[in-house]
Amino acid sequence: PPRRRPTGKRPAPTHPTTNVKSVQIPESITVKEFAQAIEVSASDVIKKLIALGVMASINQEIDLDTATLVGAEFGVKVEAAPTAEETLLLE
Repeated sequence: PPRRRPTGKRPAPTHPTTNVKSVQIPESITVKEFAQAIEVSASDVIKKLIALGVMASINQEIDLDTATLVGAEFGVKVEAAPTAEETLLLE
């Protein structure tokens, strides 16, 4: 007898959804820390970096400008975190 295919519907593939609309990061951050900050897998961040022509491993640091470009690809606004000096001046 021929095999029957299951009739149940398969769940729709889940795409990573980010609730984060804006994150603050320091002037330089590792790829891993950046991925955690924007709630995306590090491998996805590395893929975007490669697409932008930046060869980076998970432990390498990226600058704020690069992080801003990658964040925009994921729909996340990246801002510079205030430095310790700026925090002291504001108080």
